[in-house]
Amino acid sequence: GRHKKIAFVKFFESFNWIIGTGEYLEDVEDDIKRELALELSQYRIDKNTSYFNVFEVHEFQGGDDFASLIVNPNLKNDKQIQKISSNVKDIDGFLYRQEVLNQINDKGDGFVTYKFKKINSDVVGPKISYFKLMKHWNWVISTAKELDSLELTVEESEQKIQEKVFENIRYASLLFIIVFVLL
Repeated sequence: GRHKKIAFVKFFESFNWIIGTGEYLEDVEDDIKRELALELSQYRIDKNTSYFNVFEVHEFQGGDDFASLIVNPNLKNDKQIQKISSNVKDIDGFLYRQEVLNQINDKGDGFVTYKFKKINSDVVGPKISYFKLMKHWNWVISTAKELDSLELTVEESEQKIQEKVFENIRYASLLFIIVFVLL
């Protein structure tokens, strides 16, 4: 077969030599993929409670070996290829990976809510995932958030908003009193 290659060639006039080197583009691309996968596997978000998943899709209609898991903190060995199935169901019987594939085939990205074990726990709870297809490599990159921790984040935000509102009311009241006294 024909493979594209990057080459560098230099002519040395004094010796009448031509020296060159080259590398196949697919080897460069594989190096980039490995480096990116390594970086993503070590990256943690949201106070170390969330991470990235990456899988390479082989069969966009789904099936028992529809994809290979590339990045996931539960991978035992980064050189090991772990096949994953779209026929996996959550505790409620929902085919969440198949739903991911449906949305990827439809628009290339999306959200799915399902039940899954919490990080560092055997407790099952609701989770929401966002995923996006990198079409050139058939990679799907996703990250998820446990919904009960999301509810806690919303409660903290509501409390901060309430404190800000009270602070603004106190400031407006003080300003009103000052204006009233001046009048």
